[in-house]
Amino acid sequence: RKIILDPDFVTRLVEFCTNVSITFAQTMVAAGVDAIILGDPTAGLLSPKQYEKFAMPYNKQVVDSVDVPVILHVCGKTSHIVEQMCATGVQGISIDTPVDMPAIVDRVPKDVAIIGNLDPVGTVLNGTPEDTAAAVQNMLDSMKNVPNYMFSTGCELPLETPLENIQAMIATVKAARN
Repeated sequence: RKIILDPDFVTRLVEFCTNVSITFAQTMVAAGVDAIILGDPTAGLLSPKQYEKFAMPYNKQVVDSVDVPVILHVCGKTSHIVEQMCATGVQGISIDTPVDMPAIVDRVPKDVAIIGNLDPVGTVLNGTPEDTAAAVQNMLDSMKNVPNYMFSTGCELPLETPLENIQAMIATVKAARN
């Protein structure tokens, strides 16, 4: 609502958050990290035009502030802002579970990694090892002809995720690479 009712406030808030994010990212690089994951949990709620005004230039500032690869993760359904996410200059976009991965492939430049998007809750948390392995294999099969695809969950795994399901996920990915 504030984007519509008080865009100046939102701009000031986003500028503040960007400065904090730049300081944090640069501190992490100075400490020796090899890559940064830039999380933008609410940008998926924005229209493409709003994303271009209230998120894209600020994410780009963070990306441009470091000399390591940056992966952008935006939570939720992001099919409508995929091009804008890539335009931030990131080396990878982490795609959450609600997105149809094969449907976005042609909209992502080949030099940007497409990362994701196995369901971390419905499949890995609540499924069996067999369910998890089958879902991983389906994901890998659906993206097998995409050279810039990297397997991952759509978001972080809940703390309560059964170890057996995590092991099944990893084993399935390793088996597919051989």
